[in-house]
Amino acid sequence: MLLHKFAYSLDKIMEAAKQDPSPSDLHPHSRWRDMSEKREFMDSLAKTIGIKEGEQDKWYEVRLQRVLEEDGGAALLALSSNSLYELLSAVYPEVDWLPWKFTTSQKVAWRDPKVLRKAVDFVEKSLSLRKPEDWYVHIYSLIIFFIKLHILFSRFDLLRF
Repeated sequence: MLLHKFAYSLDKIMEAAKQDPSPSDLHPHSRWRDMSEKREFMDSLAKTIGIKEGEQDKWYEVRLQRVLEEDGGAALLALSSNSLYELLSAVYPEVDWLPWKFTTSQKVAWRDPKVLRKAVDFVEKSLSLRKPEDWYVHIYSLIIFFIKLHILFSRFDLLRF
């Protein structure tokens, strides 16, 4: 009886081995080579969690765990350094994503000099700084901003580029 069960199981294994697996079964990341697949996944996730077209700001409140819960989400995030900012920037390049607005820290983004430049530009625009001398007028606000930035950098060991 035991030998019969073993032979039956072996037959099933051999039968499964003869079937040609799909490329995505062999490597989980192969599903995400095409940007349209990534966009379709994120559009579907947006609908699932109630983000409508034109409401991209709601993505700032989404936690990584929510993306990980979706089938294929872990592999997709892994291709984006586990950064929702990196993923959304790639999938929706038409949106000017601001990494400091995400509820989950986007420490990978802060290593990018373009992101740092974007942060400075954001501060200039927010405080209506038009010329270098204007920075002195808002020195207190800027000191607080850069202290918070330093704490963020220190907390995630981002001071080394």
